[in-house]
Amino acid sequence: MRMVHRLPAAGLSVLLISHNLEDVISVADRAVTLRQGRKVRELPATRENYERIVSLIVAGGFGQRFQSGVDGALEIQTGPAS
Repeated sequence: MRMVHRLPAAGLSVLLISHNLEDVISVADRAVTLRQGRKVRELPATRENYERIVSLIVAGGFGQRFQSGVDGALEIQTGPAS
């Protein structure tokens, strides 16, 4: 990841494909969520959008709601997807 952090300073663009949102938020300006090959939503890759990005990734079939825990871990609650 150190190299990925240095590339934008050198004027290069980076396309990072990852399920690790901590990595994405640490290096990306934008987060694009895809489902079945189609763009679902594009958001600024910020800590404030973390829960929204997670919900966009898992929406459409899991029927679970995810919330950040105090330590940054995810808490899963069953129920209707919001």
